[in-house]
Amino acid sequence: MSRFEPGFVSVIVPVYNRSGGLREAVASALAQSHRPLEVIVVDDGSTDDTGAVVQQIAAGHAGIVTYVRKENGGFTRAVNTALPLVTGEFVQFLDSDDVLMPDKLSVQVAGLRAH
Repeated sequence: MSRFEPGFVSVIVPVYNRSGGLREAVASALAQSHRPLEVIVVDDGSTDDTGAVVQQIAAGHAGIVTYVRKENGGFTRAVNTALPLVTGEFVQFLDSDDVLMPDKLSVQVAGLRAH
C-alpha cells in the first residue's frame, strides 16, 4: 500500500529570512480551489522572525500547514528535508517570494491525469 494519497497535492515552501513575503505565498497555496492539499514550510535556519510567522500560520491551519525548521543548508537541503514528509500524490514547489494562481493546482492535476 502506498503512503501517497491519490489526488492529494503537497506544496513545499522552502524559506530563509523571508517572513514578509511568506504569508502571501502560503496564503496563495491555501486559497487553491484544489483539495486535498497540504503545505510544508521548511525554515532553512532563518535568523529573523520567519519561524514565528510560520508557527502562527500553522496554528491557524492545523493538519494542513506543517512547519519544519532545520539548520541552514540551502534550497536543495530544505527541499530534501520536506520530501520524506509529503503525503501527496503530486508535489508543488513554491518559492517563498512567489504566489500560485487560485486554480493552478486544479488545472495542473487535471492535465496530469489527462496525459
